[in-house]
Amino acid sequence: MIAVAYVVGHGPARAATSMLAVEALWALIALASIVAFGYVERTVSDPIVPFSLFRNRTVRVATVIGFLSGMPLFGAIAFIPLVLVTAAEFVLVLLVAMIYWIEFVN
Repeated sequence: MIAVAYVVGHGPARAATSMLAVEALWALIALASIVAFGYVERTVSDPIVPFSLFRNRTVRVATVIGFLSGMPLFGAIAFIPLVLVTAAEFVLVLLVAMIYWIEFVN
């Protein structure tokens, strides 16, 4: 709540740092959500993601590799439309990126 009050109260007055305040707010919300998810998953009797699964080294490594290989893919999906002008260019570049990701990363 402190971050929300800060962004609402001081964000617009500080144009140079308002984006930094918004990013800090989103980071705080993400961190709180992760902590809440972990707490709920540990306390329920039938969790969606059993944390005992991550005791296995293979599962940990596969999760990290999947996360790290997915970040550039979703980043490209988000930022390619900002660079390319026409929809045809976007579809062509995205198609090549998807084929590369499916064939070589997975």
